[in-house]
Amino acid sequence: MDYSKYIEAYTCDSASPDTPLVAPLPTYAQGDDLTICVRGTDDNVTEVSNIESLEVSQAGGTSSPFSYVVDGSPVDLAVASVQCNQGTTAVCVADLKLLGRFFSVEEPGDLTVSGEVLLDFGSAGSSTTRRLRTSLNVEKEVKPNTASSGKDISTSRRRTQGDT
Repeated sequence: MDYSKYIEAYTCDSASPDTPLVAPLPTYAQGDDLTICVRGTDDNVTEVSNIESLEVSQAGGTSSPFSYVVDGSPVDLAVASVQCNQGTTAVCVADLKLLGRFFSVEEPGDLTVSGEVLLDFGSAGSSTTRRLRTSLNVEKEVKPNTASSGKDISTSRRRTQGDT
């Protein structure tokens, strides 16, 4: 069963996790933080209680995918952090440090963020809550300066002097 209608994923600023970034979207460089926010679409029905896995892959195969979150935990706190129940809409916020592997060529390919989240069904005040692990696919590529919808992730990057 597809539960994607219960999940909203978007790029955001970790200081304002309830608000998706809007065009013009940022261009990223090596070492920048890419912040991904994930929440349930209706907080009276479902809530994202954790990000179980999060992987970044690159178009064109210029580098192998990198797993930032595995089994519900960041692989290394130097490159990833996850905090849930942020903002007023119980958002899970993942801050991902963009690694040099994604900037090894002059014109790096777009990035795709995908993973799995743990959903809680039932309202916060309810005595019955069901948990479900489901895939989070935010794979639609967005070009720079185009409007994005709920599950689109801006993936434009720039290579700067001194990147290796």
